Amino acid sequence: MATAKDIMDTAIHRAKNLQEFIVERELPGGFQFYGVVPFDIIIQDGKVKASVLAISHEEAERMVSKFFDDGIAA
Repeated sequence: MATAKDIMDTAIHRAKNLQEFIVERELPGGFQFYGVVPFDIIIQDGKVKASVLAISHEEAERMVSKFFDDGIAA
């Protein structure tokens, strides 16, 4: 079990190492956003470009995929 110090050290390390990544997805026909969008998003030329704060590009991709796959965007 992690101690409070371990949890804080992990949170501080994560905050210090966040970077901005741009993740692109094709825009499906009839696409609409519902509710809060957790990223800065630009829709241009049939694509969605999301600006995501994450530790790695892979994490940013997972965050955007989860947002679209969980049905928050339909």
